Amino acid sequence: MNRLPGSVSLLCVLALLFVIPRAHGAEYIQSEITAPRSVEEIETPVDAALGKDKKKIRRLLLDELKRRLQKQPAWLRDATLDYNLRGYFYDRVNRDDSINEALTLGGEIAFQTGQFAGIAQLGFSYYLSYGLYAPEDRDGTGLLGPGQDNLSVLGQAYLQLGNLDRFGARLYRQTLNLPYLNKRDGLMIPYTFENYVMGRRGTGRDFLIGHATKIKKRDEETFIPMSEAAGAAGTDEGVTIAGLKLELGDDTKFGLFNFYGWDTFNTTYVEANWVDPLIRRYGLKASLQYTDQRSVGKALAGDFGTSQFGLLLAGSRRGLVVKLAYMQTDEGGEIRSPWGGVPSFNSVILEDFDRAGEKSLRASLSWSGERRNWTAWSGFLNVVTGWDAVDSATAAALPDVTEYDLTIDYKPTEGRARDLWLRLRSAYADFEDGTDRWNVRLILKYPFHLL
Repeated sequence: MNRLPGSVSLLCVLALLFVIPRAHGAEYIQSEITAPRSVEEIETPVDAALGKDKKKIRRLLLDELKRRLQKQPAWLRDATLDYNLRGYFYDRVNRDDSINEALTLGGEIAFQTGQFAGIAQLGFSYYLSYGLYAPEDRDGTGLLGPGQDNLSVLGQAYLQLGNLDRFGARLYRQTLNLPYLNKRDGLMIPYTFENYVMGRRGTGRDFLIGHATKIKKRDEETFIPMSEAAGAAGTDEGVTIAGLKLELGDDTKFGLFNFYGWDTFNTTYVEANWVDPLIRRYGLKASLQYTDQRSVGKALAGDFGTSQFGLLLAGSRRGLVVKLAYMQTDEGGEIRSPWGGVPSFNSVILEDFDRAGEKSLRASLSWSGERRNWTAWSGFLNVVTGWDAVDSATAAALPDVTEYDLTIDYKPTEGRARDLWLRLRSAYADFEDGTDRWNVRLILKYPFHLL
């Protein structure tokens, strides 16, 4: 067995003593939100896609300057400036006993203008990640660049035409929140794309069409072609995007997305969600998802074809949410996701449980602090086990694995500490061949709204 960090075991014991943990969708979503209070707040990949930006009350630090701008043109009067502080400690022990470790500080400087002539606005985000403690022999956390180098990059620089909440377009560098193309924002810096999209969101009849040419991953400062990120070195192909999301009444939601990687591979993702509208006090939710993935054109990233099917069932009562999920991947190959986090219901902190032929079962329990008036506290516990995985090239059996995850959040909703977010995440993956992986993460987030 590999080394078990003393800090991990101590934190896990303390966490289990003080909270009853929570859960929702795929890891790329779970890494950005706290526990749901009911099944209606569980965010699956389709729930999260094409949604309106969540409006929050912004306490401005430069409120006097903001007042002085009220007589200026709209592009300046309605401009916003934020510094989203982020601090991160990451410690992981791998199956071969190697260690990845770093302590970093940085975040995002985000500026967005108001509208020019009522139809256009500009947005910019500059990301930073500086190593406070970053041993060179413990590289590989994803918080910093290769060799534990500091990171700083203009990740977003876009022109927005119209209003995406009705109909609009966004051009050039930006984030996405789609199945397979998303921020994967669980570390210091998110994935961003050089991307050109148009559509509408948050209306109940939403769609998106576009084309992504390049991607910047979270531990890099440069944008590279989408095909190169998919494994086809020296190529320059993009990904064409088409998506549809429909709300069929108050209880049913359907989403269909297709990502055509030119001369690499095509990914089709379908999801349907149903929430019981009759007994909301207890809450029931059922979700189905299906992915079809196969090489196309010149198959620059390899010739393959595979698929994945999943079912999720969840129930809730008074802040407690219980969830069960089953996933099954075809033996034709593992699911590939070079452009963001995977939308699998069973994707968790360390493992995605999408190896070729793999079947997996997930049990989750989450807790929202409103149950006992601890409104700032919440958490979740996941247990996922995967079996029958094979090497798609040789058909050799791969070891079964079980992962245990614990997350505890402290995020006040009022008072002086409002908007502060402290998070503890701990994960342990136990492989049948006697190896294991450990990971502990301590995360600090705090937004400073300047304008």
